[in-house]
This record gives sequence, structure tokens and C-alpha cells, in this order.
Amino acid sequence: MRFKANEKRKMNDTSFKITFRFAIPDDAKYFYNLLLKEKNKISKQLGIYGFDNSEFNVDNYKCAFVALANDEPVGFAKVSGGDCRGFNYIGLFYVIQNYRKKGIGTQLFKFVETYAFNNWNAKGIELYTLDNVPMEKLTKKMGFSLTGIYKKNTYINGKYYNQSRWVKLYK
Repeated sequence: MRFKANEKRKMNDTSFKITFRFAIPDDAKYFYNLLLKEKNKISKQLGIYGFDNSEFNVDNYKCAFVALANDEPVGFAKVSGGDCRGFNYIGLFYVIQNYRKKGIGTQLFKFVETYAFNNWNAKGIELYTLDNVPMEKLTKKMGFSLTGIYKKNTYINGKYYNQSRWVKLYK
């Protein structure tokens, strides 16, 4: 199944309508500003780049996607291009706090995986987490395997964090 730019896809697993589309620059600014407001709570979850606005530049990656609940943007996922092994990399993944634990993250994750597999012939996806228990639970739930833990190797805002590498291979 191939998706076109700006195409929406319905997912009916929740009490509200969930759709997905490619992100546009305004989406990136919107989610960047939301994360900036939460930076004291979630700085470690932004990965090794901290609050680098360039991380939200949708031109740097193959695709960035937005999850919408009743047409309101509630989630953002950014996927880098494949490497020589055929892997794509999830570089940013975020669901607005009020919409967590409602299945949106799971649906967004599935959408990103399906897109990578069907449109980029991905052989797998990898991602890294930084002491981020909710993301690690989601990653495990989605069938990823933990392939390495790098102890206290990432320094953000005056503190060291463990970095975990997760991989999922497609058949």
C-alpha cells in the first residue's frame, strides 16, 4: 500500500477519529514549541540533540508524520532515511501528554512502520531511547528487541543518561 503526500488514513481503535499525514513546517514548529514548554520534565526524552530546533526541520529526514485526533495535531514522528543495511531510524517520537495512554502512540508507531516497509523497502527500524521508560515500554510492545545499553554515555543539561538501542527486523 502506498501513501501520497497529505493523504489521511483513518484508524478507529479509539473513541475519537485518528488520522495521519505528512508533517509540514508549521507542524514541526508547533511540536517544538510544545516540547520547549515541557523541557524541564522531558529533556532526556528528546534524544542527544536536546532542544536543537534543527531536529524539527522536516527537510532533514525522509519523512515526518503527524497524528491527528479529530483533526487536531496530537503526535509527531520523524524517520530518517535508510542506511546501507536497509534500516530506517526513528529520530523523534512524541505524543502530547493529554493524549497519552489512549493508543495514539501505538497507532502512530504502526503507521510509521507500515510506511517504511511499504514505501522504502525497509528491512528494519532502529531507535535509541534515553532512560525513557514509557517509550521503552512502547518499543517493546511493538516487537523491538533491545540490542545494547550504553551506560551513562549521553550528557544533556548537566546530567548523564543511559542510551538503549532497539531494533526490529522485518521478514
